[in-house]
Amino acid sequence: MKHTKEIKNVLSNYQKVAQSIEAKIKEAESIYQPDEAEKRVAELKDSLEAEKLKAQSVIKELADDGRADAKAWAELDGDKITSDYKLLEANAVNPERFSEMVEKYKDNGTMSHLLLEYAERRNKAIREESNNPLAAPTYNTGAIMTGDILTQRYTHEEKSALSIIDMMGGGYLGGAGSSMVNVAIENFGETLGV
Repeated sequence: MKHTKEIKNVLSNYQKVAQSIEAKIKEAESIYQPDEAEKRVAELKDSLEAEKLKAQSVIKELADDGRADAKAWAELDGDKITSDYKLLEANAVNPERFSEMVEKYKDNGTMSHLLLEYAERRNKAIREESNNPLAAPTYNTGAIMTGDILTQRYTHEEKSALSIIDMMGGGYLGGAGSSMVNVAIENFGETLGV
């Protein structure tokens, strides 16, 4: 997803800036007299804080763009209905073919919506036919993307990215160069499977 990659790039770029400024702080502390070192370190920390605020702002903007795109993606549009819809209307799609269609239409919000409705309708009918209201669903809806899921994803990614930026502030996590930060950035956006 475009915005996820962009947020990950913001994190990577901020990490590089933070590592560079951390190195300059250590250098200033080691080569300058205490009064001069304190002055230079304060300037560098101010610079780092400005970069942090800029990165946070860009992340929030990208997440907002992602949520807006998710809303637009979820808008139903009759022009996006394909001839495969006739198969759904005829209840002619078995669970295996259904999974293939979910993958095929993962970028089409209208067809994804129709697939979700189809699965819910078929699962309900199967439960009623078997007289087992607790029967496991035959048609798996877990992989169907919805506008709400996409919106939640961008909200989660925003919170996660802002948390990673805070992790780079140091403390017990070791700052911008810590292995936890490296792993968090490297795996950013991959855990949600979209």
